[in-house]
Amino acid sequence: MKKINLAVTQMSCGWDRGVNIENAVKLVHEAAAQGAQIVLLRELFETPYFC
Repeated sequence: MKKINLAVTQMSCGWDRGVNIENAVKLVHEAAAQGAQIVLLRELFETPYFC
């Protein structure tokens, strides 16, 4: 069995899609720098999620 390093991110999102994507990219880079091979982002991270 192979070990895989996984990271889960948590971030708040606003209505500026570009800023949300920049923040997500930053989190992915930080997680990868710490050894993550798979990084999970929140569902619909590009904009605020509402029902």
